[in-house]
Amino acid sequence: MRDLKYMNYDQARQLVNLTWHYTRMNDDRIYPIGYCADHDGHITQKEAEDCYKKYTLDNNLIFGSIDNAQFKCEICGVWTSKDALINGWHIYHLCDEHCNRTTVETLYDCSGESMHS
Repeated sequence: MRDLKYMNYDQARQLVNLTWHYTRMNDDRIYPIGYCADHDGHITQKEAEDCYKKYTLDNNLIFGSIDNAQFKCEICGVWTSKDALINGWHIYHLCDEHCNRTTVETLYDCSGESMHS
């Protein structure tokens, strides 16, 4: 079993200067990540989450297909082998019409907490 103190806990947090950043907590250290690491912060939690969502989609979104497999499109139900992969673990099966960034933006939600190693 992994030692939980070495896990990464990612979420929007309000920092001591009262601005919101999307952050990572690891071993009791908290620091901004994504585009939030490059500016002074946001007024609201939602703005920080939206900033990290944009960073994630700009840098960690891959469109592809799965050979010899078919899934129903998560929007319309048409059979497809295409997908959108975010951060290596969020996968959305999408048809030709829906396999695009605009659709993925409506599906992907980074609010709440993410725990990973």
